[in-house]
Amino acid sequence: MGKLQKKRRGTWIDIFLVAAILSLMAMIVILAIHDSDVNFKEKENRAESVEILSNKTKLESPFPSIRIISDTSNDEIAPFAIQYPQTDDESFNHFITKYIKA
Repeated sequence: MGKLQKKRRGTWIDIFLVAAILSLMAMIVILAIHDSDVNFKEKENRAESVEILSNKTKLESPFPSIRIISDTSNDEIAPFAIQYPQTDDESFNHFITKYIKA
């Protein structure tokens, strides 16, 4: 009744596990901060240096004074195709192109 069970592991194992957990958490935080900075700078540089080549074609629509502009890219990495309306109203066309470029 008075027997106490011995502790099976030493305190050095506890210290080692706590140190390992803390060091892993520190490495994760450092790598997360470092990778996000590098990726952001690479994307910023890539956006400034790469010019996207595209083909624009104009098609008449069944509605009067409205044209459909088809813009397709020749980029092998990120191809796209977009169609948008164009009218005789320059302010409308400005808002459409502003929305597309954003």
